[in-house]
Amino acid sequence: MESVDKALLALDCLSNAGGDGLQLGALATVLGLKKNSLHRTLAALRYRGFVVQDGETGNYQLGPSLLRLANNYLSEGRLLTLFHPILKELCTSVNELCHLGILDGQDIVYMDKVEPEQSIRVWSAVGMRGAAVTTALGRAIIAFSYKDYDNYLAKFGAEIPHRTPHTITSHHDVWAEMQITRLRGYALENQEGQEGVSCLAMPILRNGFPVFAISITAPYDRMNRSRITQLVTAARELVTPRLPIGLSLPLPQNGPGSVRGPA
Repeated sequence: MESVDKALLALDCLSNAGGDGLQLGALATVLGLKKNSLHRTLAALRYRGFVVQDGETGNYQLGPSLLRLANNYLSEGRLLTLFHPILKELCTSVNELCHLGILDGQDIVYMDKVEPEQSIRVWSAVGMRGAAVTTALGRAIIAFSYKDYDNYLAKFGAEIPHRTPHTITSHHDVWAEMQITRLRGYALENQEGQEGVSCLAMPILRNGFPVFAISITAPYDRMNRSRITQLVTAARELVTPRLPIGLSLPLPQNGPGSVRGPA
C-alpha cells in the first residue's frame, strides 16, 4: 500500500510540475521521501511508461501510458457509464428530454437518452443517426471543432437534408449559427428535425476540444427566451461540478449572443 501511494504521489507531483518535469532530488524534497526509495518507484513507473526521463536534463516527466489511460477513460463505453447518472439528474431537474451524442463523420449519433415522466413525442432512439449540421447536438460539437469556414465546408459541405420547412439548408446560415453558438456557449435547433420541437445542446470540452455533447429537448412553444436561459443555467450548475477532471462546459463569450425562439 505504501509503495502504491508513493507512486501515485509522484505522478500527481509531476503532473503539477509542467512540461520540464523535476529532478529526482527536487521531487524527493517536495514529497518528503528518501531519494533511493523514490528512485526505485520511478524506475518501476518508467518501465511501464507512466514516467519518462529526459536524456539531457535527467528530469522526470509524465509518460505516454497516462494518455492511454485517459483516452480509455473517455472511450464510448465509459461515456455511458460516466454520464448516464448526470443525464438522469439533468432530466429530473429540468423535467425535459435529455440526450448524449457524439460526432461520427458527418452524423451525430445518439448514445443515450433519458425521458421525463411526461415526455414529448420526439422520434429519437439510442443509436439513431442524423445530419449533424441540422441538430443542436451536432452544431454544439462542430462549432467548437472548426474555427474556419473553408475547413468546415470541406468536411460538411454536402447538401443539407431538408428535414422540415424550418431546417436551415444554407451552409452560410449554418456557419453564422456556429459563430453565435461559440459566443453563447450552447447550440440551438428550432423545429429543424421535427416540427413543434426545439433543442439546446452544450459540448463537453477536453482541453478546449469537444468530445461529445448533451442536449435538452422540449416543445417549441415552451422554449421561449426565458425558458432557454433557465435551462442553460440549470445545466451549467448541475453538470459542471459532476464532470470528471479535465472536462468542462464552455462559458459564454462577450455576452450570450442571439437566441432564436418564441418570445
